[in-house]
Amino acid sequence: MKGKLPALFFAAVLIVLVLVFILGNLPRQIAAAPGSELEADFLNVGQGDAIFFKSGNHTMLVDCGEEGKGAYVSNYLMDRGVYRLDYLVITHTDSDHMGGCPEVLRNVLVKNVIMDGQKRITASYIETMALAANSTLTIAKKYDEYYLGVVRMRVLHANTGSSESNQNSIVFMLYDGNFTLLMGADCDLGCETDLLKENIDADVLKVAHHGSKYGSSAEFLQEVSPQLAVIEVGMNSYGHPANETLERLRDAGAEILRTDLNGTVVLETNGTGYALN
Repeated sequence: MKGKLPALFFAAVLIVLVLVFILGNLPRQIAAAPGSELEADFLNVGQGDAIFFKSGNHTMLVDCGEEGKGAYVSNYLMDRGVYRLDYLVITHTDSDHMGGCPEVLRNVLVKNVIMDGQKRITASYIETMALAANSTLTIAKKYDEYYLGVVRMRVLHANTGSSESNQNSIVFMLYDGNFTLLMGADCDLGCETDLLKENIDADVLKVAHHGSKYGSSAEFLQEVSPQLAVIEVGMNSYGHPANETLERLRDAGAEILRTDLNGTVVLETNGTGYALN
């Protein structure tokens, strides 16, 4: 019997180590989300934004990345069998958000295009507007609501007529049951002041303006209190994401994921929590 004890002990240790390895490599979960109703894919498009949402058979793309990234975004959608979008939301007209949209509009059938109403004399703006003529075009207004299946989208900030394009960004909250996701676009401090008047508590924050030091103030993050902060960022000369912004996010208790370091971030929720893949 004594000879069997060491063998049993080592077998038990081996089983524990295997279980630890398996559990450690499962997707990170908070109140695990089986049978997800909403999927959010934060695409790695370098220094720009492109986020794909899917709820049931309903689909939405928010921004398209820089000019030259439209083909990548289009291929990402089509590789997933998505040839039709219910919504294309262009949060504002800067090239790192709108630049890839003409290519997407050429490759994918878009039912509704939602924009901020800013006008620009740029090739991507002119081409986007020409191609959007095949879709229903809406200029977003504060408190507009749209639905992606069971998921509600509520606009919390829209064009204020500012001379700074970032401050006219479309910022909205997504609601899926008890789960909330705040899409910050390129909203900086001026825009954040307006948002502080709203209920902006959210489980997940798409960090504004690629983690710029001019956004994500401590006061703002205290109101949002995100569990997860996703930064869409690539190689750049602007210092994004700023060290002070990362520090404020950490102080707010948020887990931070960055597309430049983590690649495309895929999140799923069933309305009671979320899982990361």
